[in-house]
Amino acid sequence: MAPTEFEQRQIRERIKSFLDESGSYVAISVSSFSIEEDLRKKASSIVADLSINNKKTKIKGVGVGIVDALLRGLVDKLSKNYPSLKNIKISEFNAKAKIKKKARPGSDAVVDVDLVLENTRGGKIIFSHSAKSLNISAVLVVLESVEYFINSEIAFLKLKTCIENASLRKRNDLVNDYMFLMTEVVKNMNYDKILTKGSK
Repeated sequence: MAPTEFEQRQIRERIKSFLDESGSYVAISVSSFSIEEDLRKKASSIVADLSINNKKTKIKGVGVGIVDALLRGLVDKLSKNYPSLKNIKISEFNAKAKIKKKARPGSDAVVDVDLVLENTRGGKIIFSHSAKSLNISAVLVVLESVEYFINSEIAFLKLKTCIENASLRKRNDLVNDYMFLMTEVVKNMNYDKILTKGSK
């Protein structure tokens, strides 16, 4: 069963705390992006300048709308190192503007976006973001979701190793702590195929 939005925030905090101990957390930020809309082909393209753990990289993607284009670009670029990204797809994307009643209508509008991603088990995980620009909200919510899944995969693999090592040292206390976090992480994704590839 996929985590609720509240559970997902808790899992993200636990994963970050766990990975920060070894400096393994992957942080993604964006400095700029440009969008082009092809009305004839009904396609959107995006070029985004990102920083992934302070390493600059450029992402290019084409899709049906900015969210689809950016997610496709990120998966194409990053799934070689983080194969679980291939197992997520967009289920829903919703945007709602909150406009304050002032003398200049819309000048202080905030756009709330919700992105629902579906994993291979059919579980749906919600990500939300708010900003004064629809495009910025859309870009940031996609980056947040991808960062979440990347770190979930890293945490899963590190937890597997930690559990094995703690078991060898007969540290049942650590095994229990790691197993608890493992049960939280696997709510995000089925990692069986990753384990199979890693064992070959």
